[in-house]
Amino acid sequence: MSKEKPHVAIVINDFTVGGAQKLIVDQLRHFDDRCTYSLVTLFSFPEKSDFYSDIPEGISLYTLSFRNFFDLKSWMQLLKLFREIRPDVVISHLFFANTVTRVLRILCGYACIAVEHNTYIHKTGLQVFVDTVLSFVTFRIVAVSETVATFTAKQEHISPKKFVVIHNGIDIKKIQEQAVVLPEKEVLKKGLGFTDEEKVIVNVGRLTPQKNQLLLLDGFADFVKKHPEYRLVILGEGGYRSKLEKRIADLDLSEVVSLPGYKDPIPYYVAGDFLALTSEIEGFAIVGIEAMACGMPMVSTKTAGPDEYLREGENGFFIRENKVSEAFEKMVGVGDSFSIACRDTATAFDIRTNAEKHTELFLETTRK
Repeated sequence: MSKEKPHVAIVINDFTVGGAQKLIVDQLRHFDDRCTYSLVTLFSFPEKSDFYSDIPEGISLYTLSFRNFFDLKSWMQLLKLFREIRPDVVISHLFFANTVTRVLRILCGYACIAVEHNTYIHKTGLQVFVDTVLSFVTFRIVAVSETVATFTAKQEHISPKKFVVIHNGIDIKKIQEQAVVLPEKEVLKKGLGFTDEEKVIVNVGRLTPQKNQLLLLDGFADFVKKHPEYRLVILGEGGYRSKLEKRIADLDLSEVVSLPGYKDPIPYYVAGDFLALTSEIEGFAIVGIEAMACGMPMVSTKTAGPDEYLREGENGFFIRENKVSEAFEKMVGVGDSFSIACRDTATAFDIRTNAEKHTELFLETTRK
């Protein structure tokens, strides 16, 4: 399998707004011309916000409409597609895509790379078994952090040699260019609905049990009693919205907590005081690096990702034993003193480094 320009097919469950999807968009903008690329999405959710309009020109896009794992018609459509476009390498993201692409590899012969984005503590025994078996037809498993690699290797009884760690990345230059042209902080805060006197805590993520915003609300409820000048804004959408709205009402937080939905987080990073993540599990938590690129420190549960780049007392603090309010207290009065350390941290996770390491991996497969 050797070509001047290997053809790489990137396959993911869907292209709705999410961390893995945003990573792919940024990668496609920064891959060089040593390979050609196609993007394949397996499920269609036209009613949800997505990233399709952000796909760079020149990328071939193929969309399918799988209903479930047993949708044989869609399986055959994907098989036909692979035989038509003849990828040399298929890199897949998320469990469903990882499964179908590795099964079809047996019939198509491309090299398989599977990406593990999280420490999936809730994988079923069957899912673990499937991943273990399919690892034998996988060239490499990309883990987005060291913790994800260690966890997955142990969970699925796969040799650590099968894994390569490529940290997620962000377009630091683009984010900082966007941030620098924003209005002064006071003006920006007013435009986002806050007063000069108010301090803003930001949370970014899908409204799901994994992100555990209920814990965030409980902790903020205690914290705001002592610090009434603080406000909490939770950016994102998801099935947990109604539960969060009810908890906000039950805790009498309607005047100090807002759920504006999916918004560009950059203005909030610049206007706000710190990022708060209370996730149960993560793989990398790319929003933490986005915030730090804007000079914003973070408070986070000790999950994969923050456990590698959050430096206690330098660019943020960890939430220990679910004591959210206690961690928030440490941020009071910190001001901009962490901003330089935050920006320094972010520089290690530029998307250009991520894209280069992926390209080297793609080219490695063609030399085998």
